[in-house]
Amino acid sequence: RTSPFCLSPTSQEHIEMSHKAPEGTIPTQASHAKTFVCIKGRPCKVNSMSVSKTGKHGHGKISFLATDLFTGKKLQEICQSTHNIPVPVVTRKEYQLIDIDEDGYLSLMDEESGDTKEDYQLPTRDGASLPSGTADLAEKIKADFDEGIPLLVTLLTAMGEEIVTSAKEDTTEI
Repeated sequence: RTSPFCLSPTSQEHIEMSHKAPEGTIPTQASHAKTFVCIKGRPCKVNSMSVSKTGKHGHGKISFLATDLFTGKKLQEICQSTHNIPVPVVTRKEYQLIDIDEDGYLSLMDEESGDTKEDYQLPTRDGASLPSGTADLAEKIKADFDEGIPLLVTLLTAMGEEIVTSAKEDTTEI
């Protein structure tokens, strides 16, 4: 099944359907999307990409197998190689962990600007679908913080969602 976003910007279908790429994405030719793609409106990391031969209609197809960055679910997309596919704008930023409140919300400080953010809640094992190891990482962050270990956490952001991807001891001098 082909995504409605895998339409050539010059095709009549595209003009008639007038689909917009999801916010926080950049339309990119499918053959150039290597690391991240947006599948079914979700930001995903590409696990594998296979290209089929050019068919009788002159276009090769690309099959993306990818993992949702925030749920860990496996997704697949098939798209013509010359058509556009939305690619999420993904950023990683390191923050100093200042506090964890009783509800699991982190107080984080951007060491470069000094700005703080307090809107990220550590995930729990409440049955929510999470990428592999995320709940373990959250428990380790909480345990290390409770022991007084200064931490730097890395927050991955894409399409308005965030997730902590790693934590390490902050060894910078104060």
